[in-house]
Amino acid sequence: METKDVTNLAKYQEVLRVQRQLLSLASIRRGYRPTDRKARDQMVSEHLSRIESLATYETNPDHLIHRSSFSGIVYSPSVASLNVLKPIQIKDLRLETHHTNRSLIVRCITPPFKAAGITTIVEDVAGKADRLSLYNQDPSRDYQQILPKGRILMIKEPYYKATGDGGYGIRVDHVTDIKWITLNDDALVPVQWLSRPDSVDKTAEMWKLEGNTDLNNGKAFLAIEKYERALQCTDDMEMTAAVRLNRSQARLMVGQYDAALQDCLVVLSTHPQMLKGLFRAGRALYQLQRFSESLFYLEMLIAENSNIKGAQEELRKVRQRLHESTTGSYNFKAMHEAVSFKSPLLDHATYVGPVEVRQTKFQGRGVFATRAIKAGELVLCEKAFSAVIVSERAPEALTTNIDINSNCISIGAHSSVVADTVCKLRDNPSFAPAFTNLYKGDYTPRKMNFVDGEPVVDTFLVEAIVNLNAFGLPLSSREYFLSRPSISKQRSSSSPSSSSTSSSNQDERQENPLKDPGHSSCGIWLFASNFNHSCLENARRSFIGNVMIIRAARNIQANEQLTISYVSPTTPYDERQETLSHWDFQCVCPLCVAQRTTPQSIMDERTINLRDLAIIHASSTAEKDQEWFVKAELILDELEKTYFPSSSSASSCSSSSFFEPRLTIWNPLLSLAFSYQSLTNPNNPTNTARLILRFLHALGFKSTLTPTHFEIHEWGLMIPHVVDALMLLASVLVLSDSSVFEDVRSMAMMAYEILVGERVSFGEAFDQRDLDDWAVGGVGKDVWMVGRERLRGMRDISQRVKTMGLGEA
Repeated sequence: METKDVTNLAKYQEVLRVQRQLLSLASIRRGYRPTDRKARDQMVSEHLSRIESLATYETNPDHLIHRSSFSGIVYSPSVASLNVLKPIQIKDLRLETHHTNRSLIVRCITPPFKAAGITTIVEDVAGKADRLSLYNQDPSRDYQQILPKGRILMIKEPYYKATGDGGYGIRVDHVTDIKWITLNDDALVPVQWLSRPDSVDKTAEMWKLEGNTDLNNGKAFLAIEKYERALQCTDDMEMTAAVRLNRSQARLMVGQYDAALQDCLVVLSTHPQMLKGLFRAGRALYQLQRFSESLFYLEMLIAENSNIKGAQEELRKVRQRLHESTTGSYNFKAMHEAVSFKSPLLDHATYVGPVEVRQTKFQGRGVFATRAIKAGELVLCEKAFSAVIVSERAPEALTTNIDINSNCISIGAHSSVVADTVCKLRDNPSFAPAFTNLYKGDYTPRKMNFVDGEPVVDTFLVEAIVNLNAFGLPLSSREYFLSRPSISKQRSSSSPSSSSTSSSNQDERQENPLKDPGHSSCGIWLFASNFNHSCLENARRSFIGNVMIIRAARNIQANEQLTISYVSPTTPYDERQETLSHWDFQCVCPLCVAQRTTPQSIMDERTINLRDLAIIHASSTAEKDQEWFVKAELILDELEKTYFPSSSSASSCSSSSFFEPRLTIWNPLLSLAFSYQSLTNPNNPTNTARLILRFLHALGFKSTLTPTHFEIHEWGLMIPHVVDALMLLASVLVLSDSSVFEDVRSMAMMAYEILVGERVSFGEAFDQRDLDDWAVGGVGKDVWMVGRERLRGMRDISQRVKTMGLGEA
């Protein structure tokens, strides 16, 4: 998973050390029945004080609520049926123990507070009290409604543990280990806690009306309980149908789409033209992404009565989703307008292009082209199964995740994605096969899927899958281009906006991960999770909110495997391999093989050249003279000679056609191009264009540039600066033949589309005023007088292109 790993930071190393020590001490006491539990009144008092202090803290706008989640010993969810569980009391609980085939019924005696989990104080039937913490509960629900004071629940096979503050508590990681005691479970409630004498004589109609009132007041879960009581009180077919339809509405409201659909289908089996049944079945199927079936029910509804409120809008939506999923046609402009940190989740269908999942020889499953795919073509546009986007405006999902099993600490929305996924699978078991089929490493889950008619969800399985398959994401991939410095500022600093971050910004992002939402936010995409890694990716992913867009980054042949890069190829080799070790493999792409086998003498020579280049750059002034440019280019020439095929590392490459990207050269080349463009010299446009072509070549591009034509024959390593470089080249050519200018601009637009996912916002990032600024700003009016010199220079560029091997391949 792409996360912000902070394991190596000193303060987090200390956290990890303390947690390991606590776990070690706890293991010594495994099986011990504590006799030093705090008194009930003391527990309650301390708990209420914690609630008060948290309330004060949360109302302070200067404080960031930073929650910690601790992943301890992995254990399986309970698969025991209720009829085999034997009761246990708090006094009999043993430390660090899962009490198999036992159940504990408790009642909440305080309001809860929320940290990483939801914590409250509970009592058992004997009046003994202790702390209870529930993890991975629905993050969209108010936690105070999940565990209100007076709530009764059964904990299946409870796990009792020592806590970090020296106390004890019951911890529940698996949401299906909780049996919520509802109005329909009087047989499970201890006699002492029964207090419903007025409910005995209620009729189905009375229960239904009470459920309707709760539903209208937004208490959908309570309404569901009352509708279930109504169903137990009647055999009347009409009443049963009415109650089921009302319950289906309540279930739609709380995201239980499988159950809502089932209610509707039962009603429609006896009342096939029931309008509410048709409408709600269509809505449930829509949420389950089963758009064709949804269309069937909605069209049937409209045929019966076209005036049903909201029906036409639902029909329009489902037709739009079907259009998206079958054609890959999306309104990207509207998507950008709709997405924001306040509303980051978009409602769109998934489009799978000319690709399919197949088994590979050595990498498990992979994604393969079913036909030839051109560079820039849409391969996949997928709505996330679960995504959580955090920001300074919405920091509540940010959690420090302490995983004692892997000795790792990361910061981000990981815990929120796990909780959201767990609840989705519990509420909609039909999603489970697609999710649990994803790569899970060496985790082996139990085979049991249902117990007592209820789904079993393994939280640690979900966590393993999220760890290995989640993607970090920004709110929008176009933000790089919209927020980068203007080109005039880039030119004045003699370099494009760097892909690396200053040390001060890095420090700020380490201390405040909200400054780095690309790694704080994360999500799960079911189809995209099948893409394998290559540093030399041939497909590129981008994001608009919770929608991932993948386009071909170069021409792809039929039956060729499509790959994406899990880590930027511009990251140093050792750092890349360390990151990839999270997935337990060493990359063997041609780039990694070349870098791994490059002789040390070559690496030393590159280091010397880079040092000399840094010295030259440090000695430069704002007004760089010609001698400075000559020195810089001579060093770059020497640096380029160290690469295959010039260097001895050529023998290390398995394919003679492999071109190793010059990863130490591209940034200096582009910086030099910007520096040339800032000078008022008639030859500088020629020099700028020449250096841009060298920049493209360094990244593996093959192109042709003539006085009347520009074409990219083979796309190379796609980084955002490719667009900047092409637009700078366009500004150089703006006064030359209009066709070559349009050729370059068209290639820039395609590069932008590959990197951002769409081209509709290209004009926003590079409007005409910006282009004019690139051509004129900082150069002076004299540049407009040298148009003919540029045209002559174009011939010189064309000759240099052929000499350098940058021309037509």
